[in-house]
Amino acid sequence: MEMVRGNNDFFSMLDKEREIRIGGHRALLTHGHLYNVSLGPEQLKREALARGCDIAMFGHTHKPYLKRSEDIIVLNPGSLSFPRQGGRQPSYIVMEITDRDEVRIRQEYLE
Repeated sequence: MEMVRGNNDFFSMLDKEREIRIGGHRALLTHGHLYNVSLGPEQLKREALARGCDIAMFGHTHKPYLKRSEDIIVLNPGSLSFPRQGGRQPSYIVMEITDRDEVRIRQEYLE
């Protein structure tokens, strides 16, 4: 399990962000507030690409987000406890890496 510190984790010793390998992919994990994701993921996307990452994962907004482009996958699983999107349905993401290093992602919602 990988975790990073959020903007309200004042006394946490967790890293504010991490770069990890997932199969043959490189991912940047961050809470997102340092990249102004509330205004959109573009700054985070640029940073991840500059670091050689092809996946960027963030939180902060508590809203599910998933965009794939030729260069990068940017995602936010949303929130199980404090969802903020329309309908406020709790959400999470399941990511699988196939034997061929293909990234499969499912956005899931709780009833």
